[in-house]
Amino acid sequence: MGAVAVLLVLRAREKRAARGSADRLVILDRQLRRGEIPSSPAYREAMRDLVEQRLHRTRRRKPALVMLCLMYALLVTVLLLLDSGREALVHLPATAAALAVVVAVAGSAWLRREVAANAPAGDETPAGDETPAGDKAPSAPERVALGQEA
Repeated sequence: MGAVAVLLVLRAREKRAARGSADRLVILDRQLRRGEIPSSPAYREAMRDLVEQRLHRTRRRKPALVMLCLMYALLVTVLLLLDSGREALVHLPATAAALAVVVAVAGSAWLRREVAANAPAGDETPAGDETPAGDKAPSAPERVALGQEA
């Protein structure tokens, strides 16, 4: 039940950043994933806010991981205090294995999304689109987030 509440709060924040309804959020999210820049200045501003909100949310991953480790340490301590020796020997490795599986699955899903988000935008970017320093020019969503024109 708590996870549903967290997802609803995150969705409400994204809708607020998109300055509109769920339909507008879906449109902006689709454009963002495809690397398209909205033609309307209002949609550009909404996409800029949405990108900024998502970047802000991803900056807090390390503190969340530290908190997860502290919660696990507290769980281990409670199990050691409440369980007998044999039961603790069963519960602790099982809990550690379950935690490792959760972290691995969530990490691989995050990595897949990160790779997909950072992939080139396909035919939209010409091959010679490089800055004088030889670096690749920012992608369309990055240009929107930086406030640059298309």
